[in-house]
Amino acid sequence: MNNIFNKISIIAASISILMVIAVTVWTIYPYKPIIINKEPIEILTSEVGRGKPLTYRIDYCKNTDAPSIIQKAYENDIIFPASTTQPLNSKGCRVVNVSQVIPYELPSGRYRLKIVFTYRVNPIRSVSVVAYTDYFNVTERE
Repeated sequence: MNNIFNKISIIAASISILMVIAVTVWTIYPYKPIIINKEPIEILTSEVGRGKPLTYRIDYCKNTDAPSIIQKAYENDIIFPASTTQPLNSKGCRVVNVSQVIPYELPSGRYRLKIVFTYRVNPIRSVSVVAYTDYFNVTERE
């Protein structure tokens, strides 16, 4: 009976050590789920009216097949939340033109778009990568 308890305690200690190692690696490993190759992100429409599409070109390499959550916000003296999406982009490098309609509620002025890419890289950690576009002007015209 004593032999069984010794084996169980060795197995339990081994599992505990492996779990501590796994959690440590998950916590400190420097994940790079996406790399933005050109920053600031290029704006293709430097002046845009409210209700019209803002177009920008993003050059990136995605290093994981994990899904992402992309949160956008317009920034100048204020922060105006834009959208949150969950695209299904596969691993790899690409250059993409993205269009986004300027909300009617956004005051005219000079802005840049803040884009936050969030990836769940393991069971205990999410990694966020922040990128900004060049500045652009929002005008009164629609």
